[in-house]
Amino acid sequence: MYYGGAYWPLYQDEGAGCSAFALGVLASASLLPAEASVWLRNVDIPMQLVGGEYNLNKRIPFRRILKSKTWYQGEGKPNVDFVNVQTYDPSVLFDWILEMRSRKDFIYIAENLNGVPGLRVDCTSRSLPAEKPYFVKRSEPNLFIDLYRKKLLQHASIPTP
Repeated sequence: MYYGGAYWPLYQDEGAGCSAFALGVLASASLLPAEASVWLRNVDIPMQLVGGEYNLNKRIPFRRILKSKTWYQGEGKPNVDFVNVQTYDPSVLFDWILEMRSRKDFIYIAENLNGVPGLRVDCTSRSLPAEKPYFVKRSEPNLFIDLYRKKLLQHASIPTP
């Protein structure tokens, strides 16, 4: 398994970053709250902002990135005109946790663990889904993931002395 923001743990042969891993566990048990879609950041990065080995070893001036005000918009070809990245934003999730704590909701119970504010929810009466596949193939290729896997395979084929 791999670690990084572009991965989703419920895609076959992938890993995840910390937030996606935690949310993937909840998703596999059908325990994600409806608000989880708000935590997801789904952006198309324009190829003119992607450099290095991902884009013909182009150098991208930092000023170009700073001057960019929008993500890629419109129709285009994935991994040619833009690279799609989906990742859960932990800061948005944390703000949601703080909001739920202030509501004094009967579903979510405010709790602190080592001084960190969190929520507790009782899901013991819910049963796990039986018929749903836990791992599915990624439907669209991702340049970042595909190139990383290619590099790993190249290194794996090099015999050790």
